[in-house]
Amino acid sequence: MKNQSNESPDSKLKRGVSIRLDPEPMAAYEEYVAAAGLNVTAALRASVLATLRTYRTLEVDGFRVAWNFTPKPAAVDQFPELLGSVVVKVTPPTGLTMEDLHRLVFVAPEFIREDGHEPFRIDSAHHQRVAQNDREVTSSKVRRNVLSFRLIDNAWRASIFDYSAGQSPSEIEQQVGDAVKANIAATIACFMTHQLPDTRVLTAEEVADLNSTLLPHLLTR
Repeated sequence: MKNQSNESPDSKLKRGVSIRLDPEPMAAYEEYVAAAGLNVTAALRASVLATLRTYRTLEVDGFRVAWNFTPKPAAVDQFPELLGSVVVKVTPPTGLTMEDLHRLVFVAPEFIREDGHEPFRIDSAHHQRVAQNDREVTSSKVRRNVLSFRLIDNAWRASIFDYSAGQSPSEIEQQVGDAVKANIAATIACFMTHQLPDTRVLTAEEVADLNSTLLPHLLTR
Protein backbone atom coordinates (compact mmCIF):
# COMPACT_ATOMS: atom_id res chain seq x y z
CA MET A 1 0.00 0.00 0.00
CA LYS A 2 1.32 3.43 -0.94
CA ASN A 3 1.88 6.06 1.69
CA GLN A 4 -0.90 8.62 1.19
CA SER A 5 0.32 11.02 3.87
CA ASN A 6 2.07 14.28 3.04
CA GLU A 7 4.86 13.16 5.36
CA SER A 8 7.59 10.83 4.26
CA PRO A 9 7.94 7.54 6.18
CA ASP A 10 11.24 8.76 7.64
CA SER A 11 9.73 12.02 8.92
CA LYS A 12 7.19 10.09 10.99
CA LEU A 13 10.04 8.47 12.88
CA LYS A 14 11.62 11.78 13.89
CA ARG A 15 10.45 13.92 16.78
CA GLY A 16 11.20 17.55 17.34
CA VAL A 17 12.06 18.71 20.85
CA SER A 18 12.45 22.30 21.99
CA ILE A 19 14.42 23.27 25.08
CA ARG A 20 14.90 26.51 26.94
CA LEU A 21 18.21 27.61 28.41
CA ASP A 22 19.34 30.82 30.00
CA PRO A 23 21.18 33.06 27.50
CA GLU A 24 24.62 32.66 29.12
CA PRO A 25 24.89 28.84 29.08
CA MET A 26 23.21 28.73 25.65
CA ALA A 27 25.73 31.15 24.17
CA ALA A 28 28.61 29.25 25.77
CA TYR A 29 27.32 25.95 24.38
CA GLU A 30 26.86 27.37 20.88
CA GLU A 31 30.41 28.74 20.92
CA TYR A 32 31.77 25.45 22.27
CA VAL A 33 30.25 23.26 19.55
CA ALA A 34 30.72 25.80 16.76
CA ALA A 35 34.49 25.67 17.32
CA ALA A 36 34.28 22.01 16.28
CA GLY A 37 32.27 22.86 13.18
CA LEU A 38 28.98 21.67 14.66
CA ASN A 39 25.61 23.31 15.08
CA VAL A 40 23.58 22.94 18.26
CA THR A 41 21.15 20.44 16.72
CA ALA A 42 23.91 18.06 15.64
CA ALA A 43 25.67 18.35 18.99
CA LEU A 44 22.50 17.68 20.99
CA ARG A 45 21.64 14.74 18.77
CA ALA A 46 25.07 13.22 19.43
CA SER A 47 24.65 13.86 23.16
CA VAL A 48 21.28 12.10 23.29
CA LEU A 49 22.59 9.07 21.41
CA ALA A 50 25.70 8.89 23.60
CA THR A 51 23.57 9.03 26.74
CA LEU A 52 21.37 6.24 25.40
CA ARG A 53 24.42 4.08 24.71
CA THR A 54 25.64 4.68 28.26
CA TYR A 55 22.23 3.83 29.67
CA ARG A 56 22.09 0.56 27.78
CA THR A 57 25.44 -0.52 29.22
CA LEU A 58 24.81 0.78 32.73
CA GLU A 59 26.10 -1.49 35.47
CA VAL A 60 23.32 -2.11 37.97
CA ASP A 61 24.74 -5.06 39.89
CA GLY A 62 23.16 -5.38 43.30
CA PHE A 63 20.24 -3.05 42.55
CA ARG A 64 17.00 -4.18 44.16
CA VAL A 65 13.64 -2.69 45.06
CA ALA A 66 11.78 -4.63 47.74
CA TRP A 67 8.02 -3.96 47.92
CA ASN A 68 6.20 -4.78 51.16
CA PHE A 69 2.44 -4.16 51.23
CA THR A 70 0.37 -4.48 54.41
CA PRO A 71 -3.43 -4.48 54.00
CA LYS A 72 -5.44 -2.21 56.25
CA PRO A 73 -6.60 -4.02 59.39
CA ALA A 74 -10.30 -4.87 59.22
CA ALA A 75 -10.88 -3.06 62.50
CA VAL A 76 -9.72 0.27 61.03
CA ASP A 77 -12.72 2.06 59.55
CA GLN A 78 -11.65 5.67 60.06
CA PHE A 79 -10.42 5.91 56.45
CA PRO A 80 -12.70 3.74 54.28
CA GLU A 81 -10.69 4.39 51.10
CA LEU A 82 -7.40 3.25 52.69
CA LEU A 83 -6.30 0.00 51.06
CA GLY A 84 -3.09 -0.49 53.02
CA SER A 85 0.43 0.72 53.74
CA VAL A 86 3.63 0.21 51.79
CA VAL A 87 7.30 0.09 52.70
CA VAL A 88 9.71 0.18 49.77
CA LYS A 89 13.34 -0.70 50.51
CA VAL A 90 15.97 0.18 47.91
CA THR A 91 19.38 -1.43 47.59
CA PRO A 92 21.43 0.82 45.29
CA PRO A 93 23.57 -0.56 42.45
CA THR A 94 27.30 -0.83 43.06
CA GLY A 95 27.94 2.37 41.11
CA LEU A 96 25.77 4.51 43.39
CA THR A 97 26.77 5.50 46.91
CA MET A 98 24.32 5.39 49.78
CA GLU A 99 24.79 9.14 50.26
CA ASP A 100 23.80 9.89 46.67
CA LEU A 101 20.82 7.54 46.86
CA HIS A 102 19.41 9.64 49.69
CA ARG A 103 19.90 12.84 47.70
CA LEU A 104 17.60 11.76 44.87
CA VAL A 105 14.09 13.17 44.54
CA PHE A 106 11.69 10.51 43.26
CA VAL A 107 8.17 11.06 41.93
CA ALA A 108 5.13 9.04 43.00
CA PRO A 109 3.10 7.78 40.01
CA GLU A 110 -0.42 8.98 39.30
CA PHE A 111 -3.34 6.91 38.05
CA ILE A 112 -5.79 9.33 36.48
CA ARG A 113 -8.00 8.33 33.58
CA GLU A 114 -8.81 10.47 30.56
CA ASP A 115 -12.17 11.39 32.11
CA GLY A 116 -10.34 12.84 35.11
CA HIS A 117 -11.33 10.08 37.54
CA GLU A 118 -8.61 8.83 39.88
CA PRO A 119 -9.41 5.18 40.68
CA PHE A 120 -6.58 4.82 43.19
CA ARG A 121 -3.64 6.73 44.56
CA ILE A 122 -0.38 6.23 46.42
CA ASP A 123 0.50 8.98 48.90
CA SER A 124 3.91 9.44 50.46
CA ALA A 125 4.30 9.58 54.21
CA HIS A 126 4.34 13.25 55.14
CA HIS A 127 7.88 13.25 56.54
CA GLN A 128 9.27 11.84 53.28
CA ARG A 129 7.75 14.38 50.93
CA VAL A 130 10.07 16.87 49.28
CA ALA A 131 8.21 20.17 49.30
CA GLN A 132 10.66 23.02 49.55
CA ASN A 133 12.09 25.57 47.13
CA ASP A 134 12.40 24.31 43.56
CA ARG A 135 12.63 20.65 44.56
CA GLU A 136 8.88 20.11 44.84
CA VAL A 137 7.05 18.15 42.14
CA THR A 138 3.28 18.61 42.23
CA SER A 139 0.48 17.02 40.30
CA SER A 140 -0.71 18.87 37.22
CA LYS A 141 -4.12 17.22 37.57
CA VAL A 142 -4.87 17.01 41.30
CA ARG A 143 -4.53 20.26 43.20
CA ARG A 144 -2.45 20.18 46.42
CA ASN A 145 -1.04 16.71 45.65
CA VAL A 146 2.76 16.62 46.24
CA LEU A 147 4.37 13.81 44.28
CA SER A 148 8.05 14.30 45.14
CA PHE A 149 9.59 12.14 47.84
CA ARG A 150 12.95 10.99 49.15
CA LEU A 151 14.26 7.85 50.79
CA ILE A 152 15.10 7.76 54.47
CA ASP A 153 17.41 4.94 55.55
CA ASN A 154 16.95 3.41 52.08
CA ALA A 155 13.18 3.26 52.54
CA TRP A 156 9.99 4.97 51.43
CA ARG A 157 6.76 4.68 53.37
CA ALA A 158 3.43 5.38 51.72
CA SER A 159 -0.27 4.51 51.71
CA ILE A 160 -2.52 3.31 48.90
CA PHE A 161 -6.08 4.63 48.64
CA ASP A 162 -8.78 2.92 46.58
CA TYR A 163 -11.47 5.07 44.93
CA SER A 164 -12.29 2.53 42.21
CA ALA A 165 -15.41 1.07 43.85
CA GLY A 166 -14.77 -2.53 42.97
CA GLN A 167 -11.35 -3.03 41.39
CA SER A 168 -9.40 -5.95 42.80
CA PRO A 169 -7.03 -4.90 45.63
CA SER A 170 -4.37 -7.26 44.27
CA GLU A 171 -4.61 -5.65 40.82
CA ILE A 172 -4.30 -2.18 42.35
CA GLU A 173 -1.29 -3.21 44.40
CA GLN A 174 0.37 -4.78 41.36
CA GLN A 175 -0.18 -1.74 39.15
CA VAL A 176 0.98 0.73 41.79
CA GLY A 177 3.98 -1.40 42.71
CA ASP A 178 5.13 -1.75 39.10
CA ALA A 179 4.87 2.02 38.55
CA VAL A 180 6.77 2.86 41.74
CA LYS A 181 9.56 0.42 40.95
CA ALA A 182 9.84 1.78 37.41
CA ASN A 183 10.18 5.36 38.65
CA ILE A 184 12.83 4.45 41.21
CA ALA A 185 14.87 2.47 38.68
CA ALA A 186 14.61 5.18 36.00
CA THR A 187 15.45 8.00 38.43
CA ILE A 188 18.59 6.18 39.54
CA ALA A 189 19.54 5.48 35.92
CA CYS A 190 19.06 9.15 34.98
CA PHE A 191 21.26 10.23 37.89
CA MET A 192 23.99 7.75 36.97
CA THR A 193 23.98 8.96 33.34
CA HIS A 194 23.98 12.64 34.42
CA GLN A 195 20.47 13.29 33.10
CA LEU A 196 18.71 14.15 36.35
CA PRO A 197 18.30 17.94 36.70
CA ASP A 198 19.54 19.77 39.78
CA THR A 199 15.93 20.27 40.90
CA ARG A 200 15.70 16.51 41.41
CA VAL A 201 18.89 16.19 43.46
CA LEU A 202 19.20 17.41 47.03
CA THR A 203 22.51 18.65 48.36
CA ALA A 204 24.13 16.83 51.26
CA GLU A 205 23.37 19.89 53.38
CA GLU A 206 19.68 19.80 52.43
CA VAL A 207 19.46 16.12 53.37
CA ALA A 208 21.07 16.81 56.75
CA ASP A 209 18.74 19.76 57.34
CA LEU A 210 15.63 17.70 56.52
CA ASN A 211 16.80 14.86 58.74
CA SER A 212 17.45 17.22 61.62
CA THR A 213 13.73 17.97 61.87
CA LEU A 214 12.72 14.31 62.20
CA LEU A 215 12.14 12.37 65.39
CA PRO A 216 14.85 9.72 66.00
CA HIS A 217 12.59 6.73 65.26
CA LEU A 218 11.96 8.02 61.73
CA LEU A 219 15.68 7.83 60.91
CA THR A 220 16.14 4.17 61.83
CA ARG A 221 14.94 0.90 60.39
